[in-house]
Amino acid sequence: MSALIPELQGYIEQIDANENAVRSLADRLSEPQAIWRPGPKRWSVVECIDHLNHTTAAYIPAIDEAIERAKEMGWTGTGPFQYGRMGTWFVQAMEPPPKRRYRTMAVFAGPADLPFKDVAKEFFGCAERMRQRVHRSAGLDLSRAREQGWFHQRHES
Repeated sequence: MSALIPELQGYIEQIDANENAVRSLADRLSEPQAIWRPGPKRWSVVECIDHLNHTTAAYIPAIDEAIERAKEMGWTGTGPFQYGRMGTWFVQAMEPPPKRRYRTMAVFAGPADLPFKDVAKEFFGCAERMRQRVHRSAGLDLSRAREQGWFHQRHES
């Protein structure tokens, strides 16, 4: 496996850090602690991690399509990549701690009654799937693939 550019290596490091955080929680929280909600409209640890699982599952097909389209079109690049204002805003809006709370769309939420060990195991699988996509995107022009993929998805459906 070839060395990744710093941007992609940073994504791998973020995936690894998130996986380590969930592994730490899974090792030290009991099931009652993991499903405890701090308030009536607040999520438990299990619900938060399950939300990340659903979000990853929902985005993977679009990521796969963008990677394949970029390969087909020969869109290569070595970065650093520039992203549009909307994409930059979206990423910043989702970074912790939340500056504003948003309602979660149904596609990004699942049942709240899953055992924590199962939700954590799914998270580790999602992390591995995302690592694979980071490696598959090596050498591609990520900003062009993302922007053209978004345009393609919106205008050809």
